[in-house]
Amino acid sequence: MAAAPPSPAEDLPAPAADDEPIDHASLLKRYAGKADLAQRLVVKFGELVESYVAAVERAVQAADAADLQLAAHSLKGAAASVSAEGIRAVAERL
Repeated sequence: MAAAPPSPAEDLPAPAADDEPIDHASLLKRYAGKADLAQRLVVKFGELVESYVAAVERAVQAADAADLQLAAHSLKGAAASVSAEGIRAVAERL
């Protein structure tokens, strides 16, 4: 009997040791040490992340592959822009 395929969660990156969703060192490097800019972008991401997730949920519920691809791509890009690697990786798998 063949082994069951691995669950999608098995392929995801492990959470950071400190369980922070954002890699602050990577974030500061991404924005050349401009902490004020990085902070503004993180705040904006926090304001928008629920709408990205809601768009993914709507596409899944509607079984709309095109909308899911667009919503997941938007979430992935936004997460990458603030070094939220775990969220980016999940969105990429969608």
